[in-house]
Amino acid sequence: MHFMIDYENVRAAGFYGKEYIDSDDYVTVFYSDAASSIEKGIWMTLCDSECSIEVCKLVKTGKNGLDFYIASRVAEVIADGYEDAIVIVSADKGFKAIQDYWRCRGKHSGRIVLSKDIVSGINSSNENSNRRKTIVENCKMISIGKEYNKYSEKCQCRMRVRELLTGTEYAELWLEISMIIIEASTRRDIYLSMLKRFGRKDGLQIYRFLMELMEEYAYAS
Repeated sequence: MHFMIDYENVRAAGFYGKEYIDSDDYVTVFYSDAASSIEKGIWMTLCDSECSIEVCKLVKTGKNGLDFYIASRVAEVIADGYEDAIVIVSADKGFKAIQDYWRCRGKHSGRIVLSKDIVSGINSSNENSNRRKTIVENCKMISIGKEYNKYSEKCQCRMRVRELLTGTEYAELWLEISMIIIEASTRRDIYLSMLKRFGRKDGLQIYRFLMELMEEYAYAS
């Protein structure tokens, strides 16, 4: 995927989702004297991703100067035979004209994505990749109330495990043990996980210490 960043327009906000950039990507940053500095963390993340990086500085100040640069670069990339998605990262709605142009030409319009930031660009593309699947999953809307209840239950479970193991030889393992319990669905799951992780003798002893907790949380057999 080729990301063309209208940096003068989006600044740091346009790099939201930069952690999803990988070595197969291209990133071109279009900037000017009005926006010539970038956060070190953003730049280092790009470099660490091992993507191909280019920068293009506006030579002469003028209205929509960088817009014309980006439009020209899109044409260059397509002319060079690039076949993957091209994401223009900008809040400028005028870039829709680029999509319209290639649509009128009967090609490439589906591969040109307009986006306010990197993560939205990947999400809006047709890329068949694990990173897009992850982004789509993370962008799903969830209930604050329900998720907070789940969070509270996990916290209570951890504290109860810590309480039950206090004074035993397994006290320092309370966090690891609580994670096993939280991830389990049934008592059998907990029993088998304890044996697998701590061995038969210790696993069985830990399981017995936690019987009270399993009664409280009504774990199925």
